[in-house]
Amino acid sequence: MVLGSKLGGFKMTGSTQCILTVFACFSFTPTIGLADIQLPVADARYVAVAGATTAIRDFSGSGANPASVPVQRGIRAGFSVRREFSMKALQTAAAEIALPVGSSTVALSINRFGYDAFASTTVGVQTGLRLLDQLYAGIRIRTNHVRIGSYGSYAATTFSVGWIYEATRTIAIGAALLDVAKLGSPNAGAERSIDTGISVGIPGGPRVLASLIRSGGHVLDTRFGLEADVTRILSVRLGVTGSPRFVSGGLGLQTKLFRFDFAYALHNVLGGSPALSLIVGGQ
Repeated sequence: MVLGSKLGGFKMTGSTQCILTVFACFSFTPTIGLADIQLPVADARYVAVAGATTAIRDFSGSGANPASVPVQRGIRAGFSVRREFSMKALQTAAAEIALPVGSSTVALSINRFGYDAFASTTVGVQTGLRLLDQLYAGIRIRTNHVRIGSYGSYAATTFSVGWIYEATRTIAIGAALLDVAKLGSPNAGAERSIDTGISVGIPGGPRVLASLIRSGGHVLDTRFGLEADVTRILSVRLGVTGSPRFVSGGLGLQTKLFRFDFAYALHNVLGGSPALSLIVGGQ
């Protein structure tokens, strides 16, 4: 049965519409960052601030900077799910667990994006450690496997490194070399790129986030985010990207035992993309 409509005599089936939406998401999603052109991020805080998390040491930064894994005392786990714009069947789901190992933290993650005829699954491990009192570094290894219906599949392993320097309690800068090396199929994984960012906070006030993504000497995207604590447990977040233009926002609820985040990204053509995240465990 043919679903959808005819365009110039061409019939769009349900599968064709899904495939077109997949490529549209790869082309337009603001939260698909530099190294995540083929690896969408589901984390709701990341989505809410438009992916401007390069200088943040938090789970939400795991899509951008390998140094983002926080140095912690206890085990921390998180799960996120995101619907990719107007396609109910097209979703991103991710799970991550971080464990303290000596003076560093090791995080294991799995991310799946797609639907029944297309799937991109990524398994990764990254570690973050404190080099100096205010300087943190990290390395990440990810294996990406892509399956396209009956056409076959391919896989690749990529390597990324990054650092974050917290100049003061409210000012931090970060940078990452993402997918600097790749083993396997050139069609899997993501493109090599450089991500730089800054986080500037006002004591007792909001925090401004910014990230700049470059690849091959060209600027791929600029991202800006803003988050503020309304109460001791409730946060409000906003974000916008430069190219393509997206706006996003969200709320965060944090206690000593868990953090729950909701986000919504909006594009004038693709529509809305909601995301939910739950993180439990110690800091």
